Amino acid sequence: MKHTKQYLVKWVIDIEANSPEEAAKLALEIQRDENSEALAFTVKEQATGEETDVNLLDTILTKFSKIDYIKKVISKWGSFTTAEVEADYSPAISVIGDHSVLVESFWNYTVTAYEYVDSICVCEEDIRYEDLDEEVINDICTLVENWESEQIQTEKRCEN
Repeated sequence: MKHTKQYLVKWVIDIEANSPEEAAKLALEIQRDENSEALAFTVKEQATGEETDVNLLDTILTKFSKIDYIKKVISKWGSFTTAEVEADYSPAISVIGDHSVLVESFWNYTVTAYEYVDSICVCEEDIRYEDLDEEVINDICTLVENWESEQIQTEKRCEN
């Protein structure tokens, strides 16, 4: 069993306000805004007291630029499935024993994830690209590159 550590995470934001209470209220509004992304954190390991500043700006920008690419390709060439690109695998959101959640359909703004238990599909769910882990986004990018390549080749064959 993997041993986990406890951390205290502080969200860092600069706010101009007339009082500490007003600053806290403004920070709360920003934090609760679904379009707001908290990107700078101070993380303190509880056992040692060691603090680390973490800025996720580069990670988020990289992820969102990949998502923009995915959406651009699908907007141009249409939605597709892992079967259509003859993928060797489906990107996995999670795999635990005989239970897995796999991404198999790709749309303009969402993917469809299928939940399998003992290789039987028990349900499906549409998930926004923005809500997927970067590793899953990377796997999707590979499939999207294959889709785009296949579509370009098909277009060239049709022109001839």
